Amino acid sequence: MTGSTYLFDASSLVELIKQGDGATAAAFDQYTLSLAFYEVGNSFWNDSAAQQLLSREDATAAVDFLATIRAEMNVVTLPEVGAATVFETAWNEGVTYYVGAYLAATQELSATLVTEDGGMADHASDSVDVTTAEEIIPIE
Repeated sequence: MTGSTYLFDASSLVELIKQGDGATAAAFDQYTLSLAFYEVGNSFWNDSAAQQLLSREDATAAVDFLATIRAEMNVVTLPEVGAATVFETAWNEGVTYYVGAYLAATQELSATLVTEDGGMADHASDSVDVTTAEEIIPIE
């Protein structure tokens, strides 16, 4: 990972949090979008409240940990990428505005997109380099 620039999407941050044991350190000093933290929180809410795959306490602990991760990452905001740039990227790539935001920011940073979302990876592979959390760190 040394010397590489990565932009982590929400699915990859969820994967790192679920792995525990310091896996989230792979994202430290790297990039994500400000919206990713809402998406991560929603994922843990869904796993807990909607699907009952995770206890409320464990979900709360995971969401509380987001503040630690956020403090260690470079967080890209919509004004930094440009709302029109995101829209154009989404339009040109035939993806949602959310996915367009990740693609536009990754392009702007000349980074590699880290995602566990196969659909996003399929769309992104034509315009940016893509990897997964597992390819960056060994996940058991």
